[in-house]
Amino acid sequence: MKVKQSLNYVFLLLLITMGLIACTSNNEEKNMSEHKKELINHYTWQLTYLNGHEMKNYDFTDRKLESIPHLKMNTDKTFVLGSTGCNRLSGAFNFSESEERFHLVFTPLAVTKKFCPDTPYEQDFLKLLHETEYVTIDLNDLTMSFKNKNGEVTMTFSILEEVS
Repeated sequence: MKVKQSLNYVFLLLLITMGLIACTSNNEEKNMSEHKKELINHYTWQLTYLNGHEMKNYDFTDRKLESIPHLKMNTDKTFVLGSTGCNRLSGAFNFSESEERFHLVFTPLAVTKKFCPDTPYEQDFLKLLHETEYVTIDLNDLTMSFKNKNGEVTMTFSILEEVS
């Protein structure tokens, strides 16, 4: 009888331990998700790759914010402001969380209509924004990747350093 009670006691301890581990793991995942959302909300994100092509070929040396393709997002208010590198953009998006990524779909964005001969990528940038379905954050290199419905990375953003 003592052996059976001992086994029941060990089994109960094992269940409690597993439950505590599961709760801790769930809290860690939630904290990581919250941390990633804070990163999205806190920083302005500069476009660094568009369809796999690095944006280094474009001259952003004047360092004025409106001349750098970027996004400033607020996941709580589901609102975005930014620039194509020439035209300003603003609008809303639908946002939800899932494992390892965030589901994000832009509604039609308002975009100014300036003539932009130095931003040949502008139409691709806007098109890919509307094709975005998911966003992932890489905490190692602090990048944000936009992915289409097939899970393909279409754009990558990095944190924009101080600009004028």
